[in-house]
Amino acid sequence: MHRAKGLEFDQVVVVSPSEYLGDPIETDSKRKLLYVALTRAKKESALICI
Repeated sequence: MHRAKGLEFDQVVVVSPSEYLGDPIETDSKRKLLYVALTRAKKESALICI
């Protein structure tokens, strides 16, 4: 996800995003990465929780 800055994709899939929603202090940077991943989608995005 770090190298996706400025890029867009038709579809974005994020697997197991629940790890990004834990303790606010520890996961702040992870939530930012999740935001970046989801905003890279031009048409659709999907979150798959396992």
